[in-house]
Amino acid sequence: MNAIRLYKPLLDWSVEDVQKLVDEKIDEGQRLEYKRELNLGSRDERLEAAKDASGMANATGGLLIYGIEEEELEDGRRIPVRVRPLENGDAQPRLEDVLASSVSPPLNFAAKTIEADDGYVVVLQIQQRSGPLHMVEGYNQNRYFIRTGLATRPMQAHEVERSFRDLGNAEERLDELLRSLPLVARLVPARSRAADLAASAQRNERVEPMAEPWIAVVIAALDASGPILPMRPASSSDFNVLEAQQLMIGRWDDLAARPAFDIDAHGYHCDTEGSVGRIKHLRLCREGVFEWGTRWMSRGGAHYIPARAMIKPVRDALAYFASVYQDSGYYGRLRVWIRVENADQSEIALQNDMSLRALPLVPTVDALTFVEDSNVERLLDDPMPVVHAAMDRIWQGYGMPACSFFSPAGELLI
Repeated sequence: MNAIRLYKPLLDWSVEDVQKLVDEKIDEGQRLEYKRELNLGSRDERLEAAKDASGMANATGGLLIYGIEEEELEDGRRIPVRVRPLENGDAQPRLEDVLASSVSPPLNFAAKTIEADDGYVVVLQIQQRSGPLHMVEGYNQNRYFIRTGLATRPMQAHEVERSFRDLGNAEERLDELLRSLPLVARLVPARSRAADLAASAQRNERVEPMAEPWIAVVIAALDASGPILPMRPASSSDFNVLEAQQLMIGRWDDLAARPAFDIDAHGYHCDTEGSVGRIKHLRLCREGVFEWGTRWMSRGGAHYIPARAMIKPVRDALAYFASVYQDSGYYGRLRVWIRVENADQSEIALQNDMSLRALPLVPTVDALTFVEDSNVERLLDDPMPVVHAAMDRIWQGYGMPACSFFSPAGELLI
């Protein structure tokens, strides 16, 4: 089964997708398991469901599909042979209750019931953990499980210790990496605006832009221990050029040429400047740290950030970065920063016409930062929940209780 189909958004799955698995004899693997039945009446059946789901999350995430009968071939592979629709109509909510009550920390998963002949199939999409291991706490277990190949098994003590040790090592490795990369955003404590300005002055560089407001989206692959992007000049086959073009040009700037990636010692970068003086920057570091940023125009000596216009570019940047990870074969944990540099030099504009403001809204701090751990699958599915949380945090920095462009349920209202 190709990766694109495995990562198809769950909302788009249909009974035809399920039947194709059978018709094409797509065998089970690390990220795909078939189940003929979904019975949750007994303690052992509920425990098996919790073990299967948590074990997949503790590995690489994937799909559990209930309502498909499989068989094992002589070479050990397991292939689907027919769709065997489930009959009890409350299986999905009962499964969700079992997982919610027995696994800690809570799993990131989504389930969909798909109608089939005389019944239905349940597809459970499980995201790889974005933090500590998931433990099955229910049913007197208090144990960690992991899927390896075609089987789910208890984790041994040394595997659990290594996992938690790796969490700490990843933090140290990430901090060191961020210090070494030429990112615009100041994500490490050692960097400050004053230090950057002083360094620029020493190099006789123009100082003013570094003190102007800068919107940044930075994302880092937490599980990458080495380069994940090719060690060669970029080509159109490496990255989605059309998506990059939209991200770097947008519909407000008058640029005819497609953005071109340049290569340096750290990876790939692209910079554009629109006709209204708006600068955009894109960097894809080989080690899996990506950055997108933009500087908004100034009028009359003041630097305005149009509030509603932040949302779509930030969403597009996250979606684009997720697609680059997917193209590179990385599906692990991520850390996301959404940040307003030099926020105290800015005013947030609540209207389309930036001259219409009831009063200046200026933060007292020089940076507003939202940080969240996620994973590639979650951003491929929908980056908007992350954007919503980030916009709430940024708006609070400007003295407002929340971003009014979202409903309390997270629905975008514009």
